[in-house]
Amino acid sequence: MHILMLKDIAVMAIKDGVVQIFRPDLMPYGLVLEEEQDLDTRVNNIAVFNNWCSKRILSLDRKYAKQILNTLELPQAITDADRTKVALSYLCLSLQDAYWITDNQTLSWKSVNLFQNHLSSVLVPVSLKGKSITLQNKHLISPDISTQGVAAKAWIKNGNNLLLYKGNTIEKVQGEVYASKIAEAIGANCVKYEQGVWEDAVVSISKCFTTQDIGFVPMSDLQVWLVNQDTSIDEFCLQHFKREYLLLNLIDYLIGNYDRHLGNWGVLVDERNSIVSLAPLFDFDNAFKEGDLVSLTRTHATQREAAIEAIELLELCDIVIPFGPTELMSFVTKKAEAVGLNVSKR
Repeated sequence: MHILMLKDIAVMAIKDGVVQIFRPDLMPYGLVLEEEQDLDTRVNNIAVFNNWCSKRILSLDRKYAKQILNTLELPQAITDADRTKVALSYLCLSLQDAYWITDNQTLSWKSVNLFQNHLSSVLVPVSLKGKSITLQNKHLISPDISTQGVAAKAWIKNGNNLLLYKGNTIEKVQGEVYASKIAEAIGANCVKYEQGVWEDAVVSISKCFTTQDIGFVPMSDLQVWLVNQDTSIDEFCLQHFKREYLLLNLIDYLIGNYDRHLGNWGVLVDERNSIVSLAPLFDFDNAFKEGDLVSLTRTHATQREAAIEAIELLELCDIVIPFGPTELMSFVTKKAEAVGLNVSKR
């Protein structure tokens, strides 16, 4: 039997597809299970459970994923069922939220969670540079096994802060740093990125925006819940987070971000699993692409069309952009002026 926990609260149990839900109010938004016990329901429950678990470990398209898995002596799993086995061996822990899965009721959240129990920098050489190392304590858990995305990345503890180091080309790192400055200057809640180095690798550095009490729900998971509420992402965001949602669409247009898929934005939830806000905007390393891109947030719209709508609804006329690399400033200025915004620089 696998027991889904939120910290030390038992939320749900599943065995052979038979589900018992103890706290419906605390169920993850992207995990919809049924308590009926007919064969079809049990088979579907297993598939849904495996899919949810499989998303809590890194994907094989992440840079150095194979090296990380080899170091930890884990299989390079492809199917949801195989990836679930890997995730369960690490209790499905993640820095995304306070959920975990156990079959041992003597374990406590305090003894296993990644926010307090962190492997420090042991896996960093593998995660950022693909180096081969010998790991003595493979039972120790590292958030590097659960972090999503394709870029090389590693979590490093710095005092009370968990910092994400993301390796990339100098151009992409500079673009991510400047894009976050643009978002902040326009008034969006966003993750702040700084340029740094680890050994000789250029990295962007950002703080973890989740805590033990504040979790992140990607829009791909929230969409599962919204379908059952008979509402769309557009409708939900415009009703509850209108200004933040419109700013997201404007910013993605201004910085030419072509990677705002449903895993790259979402909402924050509190310890009661209540939605409290849109999550800070993050992940800008695929920005500054030329052309009028298709909006990945607004249905049947280009980024330019979504930006024009945002400008009208927000009643914007002027924006101030920060100084940065000349070519990136020119990129943003050109895009802004193309939709009728007056641009000044500071």
